[in-house]
Amino acid sequence: FFHSGWIDSPDEDVWMELVSDWLLDCDALLVSGEITKGVQHEIDIARQFHIPIVYSLEELDLAFGRH
Repeated sequence: FFHSGWIDSPDEDVWMELVSDWLLDCDALLVSGEITKGVQHEIDIARQFHIPIVYSLEELDLAFGRH
């Protein structure tokens, strides 16, 4: 959520590269709120590497929680 609400950032390319690297270590991508250009970039990376994408904490719990 570091970049939540940012429209543009002078360091956007650097940020996108960092997020791309971090995302590869994640078990899932939790998407909440507006789908911005940056969020769409994260979704595209998650899809490319078959990282599950969830859109709520409930969905995250269903995918990874204890049942």
